[in-house]
Amino acid sequence: QVAPGLILPQDEGMFAIAGNKIIPLQQNITNLKLDKGREVERVFVPIPIIPKRQAMEIKGKHAAIRLPNVEIQFYYRTDVDADPEIELIRTKEKGNARLVEWINSDIVGDVDTQRNSISLLKWQVAKGVFRFTLAQDLEPGEYALAVILPVEEGINYFIWDFGIDGGATPPPPTPAKHK
Repeated sequence: QVAPGLILPQDEGMFAIAGNKIIPLQQNITNLKLDKGREVERVFVPIPIIPKRQAMEIKGKHAAIRLPNVEIQFYYRTDVDADPEIELIRTKEKGNARLVEWINSDIVGDVDTQRNSISLLKWQVAKGVFRFTLAQDLEPGEYALAVILPVEEGINYFIWDFGIDGGATPPPPTPAKHK
């Protein structure tokens, strides 16, 4: 039970709790795209000092799952017996996709990533079940929750995306002044 009357499904995955609803998030696929402008620049510089740059993107301008503009918590259920590293990332529209992060790699193979992460607080609430809360309200926009798993050759991401629409309650009308 994650709130009065709300029971988390037994399925593995990521779930959002928004108001009095449990919303299962859908795992999405990311694509890596080479920054073509950077590659042209790398060709014309005689010394290979310019890092290779790739964009990790999610197809489409908007996530299919929309969450209301209310207090939100996330729950992650897994059968892996490990403490997951999860980041909430604000994505940025880039053409017909959403940019999750830039990945830069230099000539010796060192990798640097650039992403717009939002702070999460984490608690383990049961074996394989983790609760994440936000230190701040989310602004309207597109987001991705990334489970980051180290692998032999770098890292592996599992991405669940969602969007927050505007819709905060409009201010009450200002009373008209009588002359």
